[in-house]
Amino acid sequence: MRSSCLPASAAAGLAPGTFAVMDLLEVAAGPNRMVTFDGRVLEVFGGSVRRFHVRLLSVTVSGPDKHGNRNVVLRQAGTDNSLPVDEPAYEQLQPLLAALKNAGVPVAG
Repeated sequence: MRSSCLPASAAAGLAPGTFAVMDLLEVAAGPNRMVTFDGRVLEVFGGSVRRFHVRLLSVTVSGPDKHGNRNVVLRQAGTDNSLPVDEPAYEQLQPLLAALKNAGVPVAG
């Protein structure tokens, strides 16, 4: 994963709107869910497979409830997809949330 604050396309000298593919990031989001991100497409595996393009995606993370659980909401084209996570899974998602922000995805919460 790139450590630069510049989008991969800018760092590679590509035209705006052009994507350079980063190394694949894979993160466990609980015992039965895996999330992958290649710099352009976010995929959620476990149950049904869901795919999100960075240009159409926004993310909202709720504050922890009384048990420390959070809800990560992935919104694309007006449709919400929830990823309920406990505290250990939320900590594992931090590199993913940072990569999404770095790719220009609005991440709130």
